[in-house]
Amino acid sequence: MATALAALLIATPLLIQRFWPSETVTPEVPVDPLKPITLIDPVFATPKPAEPAATATVVVRPPSAPATRVVPDEQVQTVPDEQITAPVADGPVVVGDVPQEGNGGSLVATGPVGGSDSASKPAAPPVTKPFVHVENMPEFMGGSAALTKYLQRHLRYPSQALRAGVEGKVYISFTVNSDGSIMDVEVLKGLGYGTDEEASRVIRQMPAWKPGYQNQHAVPVRYTLPITFKYE
Repeated sequence: MATALAALLIATPLLIQRFWPSETVTPEVPVDPLKPITLIDPVFATPKPAEPAATATVVVRPPSAPATRVVPDEQVQTVPDEQITAPVADGPVVVGDVPQEGNGGSLVATGPVGGSDSASKPAAPPVTKPFVHVENMPEFMGGSAALTKYLQRHLRYPSQALRAGVEGKVYISFTVNSDGSIMDVEVLKGLGYGTDEEASRVIRQMPAWKPGYQNQHAVPVRYTLPITFKYE
């Protein structure tokens, strides 16, 4: 009897729990309201227009006047020109009267022989003509190399000759005085187109030369110089 009563006491709570279960309280979980969904249109990169290929720029410049060069004679093609009466040598030479031995190349003009006029009129001063050949020929200060450099620095190719394509030699004759100064500049053979005037201008403006000497005395000497105009 006691056992049955104990079993009943144990089973009673289980039966009550089974048939009359207690209410289960579920905690409320806060739920955030859904945000509206915004649709974003896809963005596509706009293709850049194809750039044209770079083209080379060609700059055309007018030809500049070339510097005048003094070149050896064998490299020059001389433009045919009219015949001249004065003799022309290939290379720097001198032309003029050959002095006679005994007078040193000096020609003396004397008064009339006899008569009473010789005492009243003074004798004319001696006239010295330029020599052709002397013991020591005149020379540009510094030698031939300095002369070539001087011509290259000061000569300008005339525009007329440049346009016409004229090149060749201009032969200039001049006198180197006993003090080295230059005078009596003359064109023996020219090319025209302004080359003759340009060569004469440069010769007239040259500084004093070392004079020529005969019998240990400075004397005037006639000198011929070929000047070559050549463009490249």
